[in-house]
Amino acid sequence: VTRRASQTHGNETMDAKEAPTTIVKLIQKECLDMGRNGTAQVAVDDSPILVAYVPVLLGENRHGLAVGHAKSEVAVPLNAHERITYALIAGLVLLYFATGYVLHRGDGARIRMEND
Repeated sequence: VTRRASQTHGNETMDAKEAPTTIVKLIQKECLDMGRNGTAQVAVDDSPILVAYVPVLLGENRHGLAVGHAKSEVAVPLNAHERITYALIAGLVLLYFATGYVLHRGDGARIRMEND
């Protein structure tokens, strides 16, 4: 089985052993040379890894700090949070319409009693 890795901001595909080298080149270009922070996604064995990098100044030298984590472990809490948020929004919309219905029905009963 051949291990493959690819970088999402480019079309090149490289061996999994080259993925760390590519991240280092990316950090060197973007972070160290240009002084920008950013993110990248690298797929190793068809498993995406999210990488964030930022330049750090120590004295007169600029260094790059990178942190990476498997996308699957990051996406699960986000997806769970999204489901909870949608459920709460749906509940609030139902409560809004139920309140309107009860108020409308109460006003109708009041008007009928005044007419009698």
